[in-house]
Amino acid sequence: MSQHTRTDRQVNFAQEEPMTVGEKVSHRMDQFREMVSSGCCSCASRCPSVAIVLVLALVLLGILAAIPLTLMLTSSAQKMSTDSSDLSSHSIRNPKFWPKTDKIHFDDLGGIPMTSLFPPNVSTCSGFGFACTGAVHMVISSSKRCDGFKDCQDGSDEENCKECQSVFSCRSHVEEDSKKKRKTKVQPTLICLTSERLCNGVQDCPDNSDESVCKSACSKDEFKCSGNNACLPLNAKCNGVTDCADGSDEKNCDKCQPGAHKCGKQCVKASQVCDGVAQCADKSDEEQCDCKTCSGSDKALCDDGTCLMRSQVCDGKKDCSNGMDEENCPGTCMIESLSKKTKLVKCADGNSYTEVEACSGVIESCEQNCPTCHPKLTFTCPASGAAQKKCIRRSKVCDGVFDCDDGADEKDCTPVKECGIENSSQFTCDRKCLAASRRCDGVWDCEDKSDEKNCQQCPAGSVKCAVDNKCLPAFTRCNGVAECSDGSDEQKCSCEECLGTHSNTYMCNESNRCLKRDEVCSPYSMCPNATYTDKAFCAALVLKNSGRFPY
Repeated sequence: MSQHTRTDRQVNFAQEEPMTVGEKVSHRMDQFREMVSSGCCSCASRCPSVAIVLVLALVLLGILAAIPLTLMLTSSAQKMSTDSSDLSSHSIRNPKFWPKTDKIHFDDLGGIPMTSLFPPNVSTCSGFGFACTGAVHMVISSSKRCDGFKDCQDGSDEENCKECQSVFSCRSHVEEDSKKKRKTKVQPTLICLTSERLCNGVQDCPDNSDESVCKSACSKDEFKCSGNNACLPLNAKCNGVTDCADGSDEKNCDKCQPGAHKCGKQCVKASQVCDGVAQCADKSDEEQCDCKTCSGSDKALCDDGTCLMRSQVCDGKKDCSNGMDEENCPGTCMIESLSKKTKLVKCADGNSYTEVEACSGVIESCEQNCPTCHPKLTFTCPASGAAQKKCIRRSKVCDGVFDCDDGADEKDCTPVKECGIENSSQFTCDRKCLAASRRCDGVWDCEDKSDEKNCQQCPAGSVKCAVDNKCLPAFTRCNGVAECSDGSDEQKCSCEECLGTHSNTYMCNESNRCLKRDEVCSPYSMCPNATYTDKAFCAALVLKNSGRFPY
């Protein structure tokens, strides 16, 4: 027998061919679709895999795009929050011969306070006075602390008082039984009351002591106002505070209480002494002050002891006896001899003006205060009998109105109907007849200034507008008002022309240009090539006037 041949049965499997890239992508998308459908959304199994992947891609792109956009918006919001208000809409001039407004943002000031624009010798008495709890930038004078009047908006100046400057005080808390009292050196907190809150039927003190001072008879160290049952301490007399309704406690004072100031037979109360506002005619209540008495966020102290309101410093008017409140201010010149050379005249309105402008007839309140009238620009009303000497501007002469007390300005006037116009010896304007010599003489004789127009030449001492052929009075040079159409009368101004002649001008820091002080900010500095000081002066002024800038 032949050997049995065994046949092994073998099963052969077809070999798998490798997948292409497209098949791999399709396979992965199918897997992702199955994961989505099983995980969160069963309806995804009915959607094409490609659609699901596209949606996912769009979501990712949206997230990536949102990141830089968010950063940009955040940065912009921060800039807007710190940037200042744009005040360009407040610009009132259409600059023709004036410079364009030059903005300075409030944050560019770097927190620059008005005090940094003050003369170095004017003290703001920082560290003195009482800072209101609810608004620490508001500091009131020490003399107003615990005086019975609420000077802080939140009334914090009348809280936690250990001593009172008012006529009456009581403890703010009623003490318990004496056995429970503990010996302590801590002073009790007081409530400070003025006389009007005594015996008024309203209990202000916890122990009702403000109503228990009502007596029919007072002790020897007390006094009573007529019509009032309250017995007041003797030191309430002549303290400057009217405690009696008829004011009898402040009449005929030969001596004032400590802290008060004597003016004749009257006393100025302590809170009004050295408060920057003169109560006495001789202003003695604002002299010999120190930082304790002249303290407060709206006060300033001269080195000579004169107390001023903070707004009086660098306002163009000299209030300190030596004028140092106007030295080295924005808009002033750094010439020490200028203030010594400039002669001032105090006029009827209480202000001081330079003698040049005061006696040129341009300021009516100065007509009777000038020692000598300008011989060319004014007409001198003679003093005779009850009539007083006056300096009136020449355009008022022969205008039909008596400006002199005796009518001297309307005497010897040629009637218009008799005016010698035909032979050119005279001319008319404003219904008056003037000599031909008054034309183009550098003085405005006509109210419309027509007598100084169309001039071929101008006399010495006057200003000539070359473009307009006009003659201007000498005082108009560098007064801050451009009379010439090309502004030449306001160009290349010297310090003496600007501030030595005029009292209400601002000298631009570096451009030799003078502006009217009340027009230099509109609200940005109108100075050509304004410096940082010019800009800061206007920016701080806007903040101050809007109440946003604490002293």
